[in-house]
Amino acid sequence: MWFREDEAKRSARRVARARKLMATKDYNDARLDLEGVAGEEAEALRREALAHLVRINLEAAAQLGFAGEREEAGNAVARARAFGATEEQLRALRRGPRGGKGGASPPT
Repeated sequence: MWFREDEAKRSARRVARARKLMATKDYNDARLDLEGVAGEEAEALRREALAHLVRINLEAAAQLGFAGEREEAGNAVARARAFGATEEQLRALRRGPRGGKGGASPPT
């Protein structure tokens, strides 16, 4: 019984720490801190952190693509995918900011 209570306290501390990290926009550390933590709140924070990481990396990919840094843009796309970017988000990146052709086209 005491083991479960200790585990619950550790999980609660990790969720609280992740919440603080999210408030300071330290999304990757929050995500890492939540690894192995179960529960609805932990899962919600994990999803939120991943969504921010996808957005940040897709924005970086677009900027790098516009700057002609294709390899770095491709790396940012790969990170976005690893964090859970959807195919629709990746298509939007390829379409560019106006939804037409000629947007950032980092390697996929």
